[in-house]
Amino acid sequence: MKRANFRIFLWVFLGALAVVWFENQVLAASVFDGVPRAVRLPDSTKEDEVTLLPLDLGGKSFTLSLLGGETAIPQKAGAKKKKDEEGGAAALTGYTLTGEGPNCWKIKYNLEGREATCVTLTHDGKKLNFKWRTKVPQNLLLPIANCVLKFTCGPDKHYLALRETVKIENIMLNRKTGAGMFKTEKLDYPLPDPETVFFDLQSLGPHKRGEANVILPPVKKASDLSSREPLKIQFKFKDSNGNTKNPFNLNIKTMIAAVIEVSIEPPLTDAKMYSMMFRQAQDPQIDIVLHKNRSEINNINRKLKKQKAWKRSAKDTNKISQLQTVNWTYEQLRALAKWEAKLRVYINYGETQVNVLETQPLTAEQKAARQEKPKPIKRMEKGAPPPKEIEFKF
Repeated sequence: MKRANFRIFLWVFLGALAVVWFENQVLAASVFDGVPRAVRLPDSTKEDEVTLLPLDLGGKSFTLSLLGGETAIPQKAGAKKKKDEEGGAAALTGYTLTGEGPNCWKIKYNLEGREATCVTLTHDGKKLNFKWRTKVPQNLLLPIANCVLKFTCGPDKHYLALRETVKIENIMLNRKTGAGMFKTEKLDYPLPDPETVFFDLQSLGPHKRGEANVILPPVKKASDLSSREPLKIQFKFKDSNGNTKNPFNLNIKTMIAAVIEVSIEPPLTDAKMYSMMFRQAQDPQIDIVLHKNRSEINNINRKLKKQKAWKRSAKDTNKISQLQTVNWTYEQLRALAKWEAKLRVYINYGETQVNVLETQPLTAEQKAARQEKPKPIKRMEKGAPPPKEIEFKF
C-alpha cells in the first residue's frame, strides 16, 4: 500500500512539474517567434509594392518605430562642426517614420526643413509590404538600409535589420609572411555615421578579450580608427622571475568605407625579423633549438639550487629569462599559424546591434589549403643569428 501511494505521489509531482514547465514555455514564447531578423531591401529603382517579410501575429495589433534614422546618412566632413558652431540645423537631418492610418506607415527624410516620403509600409494581416518612392534620388534612398524597424506587441519586441550581414572567412595568417587580410567587394549600401559603426576583434584562436597573455584590442568606433595608430594585439607572458615580457605585437589595420578591409600584420619596423621567426617557428628544426634551450634552463636551475641565495648570479637568472622568452615566442608563433581571427563590424542602435560584416570559421579544406607548409629553412644556425640569440625589442 505504501509503495502504491508513493507511486501516485511521484506521478502527481512529475505531472505538476510538467505543467509548470509547459506554462513557462508558453510564457517565454513571443508573438514574433519565426519572424526574420534581417531582410534585404528590394530594388530601389522600382516602385512596385513587394512583400518585405511574412508577419502574421494572429490578429494582434502592433506598433512600429524606426531606429537609427538620425544617423543613417553620414554627414559630410565639417557639417557637424558647422552645425555646432552656427547653432543651426544640418541640411539633412535623417529619416523619420510616421503613421498614416491603420496599418500604414511612411519613412520620410528631412531636407532643409522639408519632408519627403521615401518608403510606404503597409500590413495586410499576413505580411508587411514595402514600396519605394523612386522620384527621390538614390543617394537618399539607399541609406535607409542603415535603419532598423522595431515592432512592439504588448511585452514583446522585435528588431528587423534592413540589410543582410556580409559574411566572409575568418582571417588566417599566411605561413610564409605571418600576416593575413581580407577585402570585401563594394558594399550594397553606404554605411551610416562612423560614430555608430564599431570594429570588434572577437577572438584570435582560443583567446578572447580580457586574457592576460594574448591581449586583444577593445571595441573601437570607426571614427576612432586610424592607419597612423593601428589597433594592437599584444603577446605577453611572465618569466620565472615574475617579470612581464612583451616579445612581439601585431597591428590591425582597418578601412571601413565603401569596402571593408582588415589586415593583421607586424609593425613595419619589425616586419623582417618577425617574418623570419614566423617561418622558423613552422620548421621542425626549431624543436632542436627549443629542446636545447630547455636543457640549458634545467642545468642553470640545478646549479642555482646548489647555491645560497646571496651567491646566485644575476647573469644566470637573466639567461633563464632570455631562454624562456625565446621558447615562449616560438611556441606562440607556431600556434599562431593555426589560429583564426574572428571579427565583426556592426552598427550600434543603443537597444540593439546589427552586424554589417561577420567572419565565419574556415572549412577543413580551406584550412588545409592555407596551412601549406613553407619550404624548409636551410641551416638556421647560418645566416641570421641562431634563434636563441635573438634579442626581442618589439
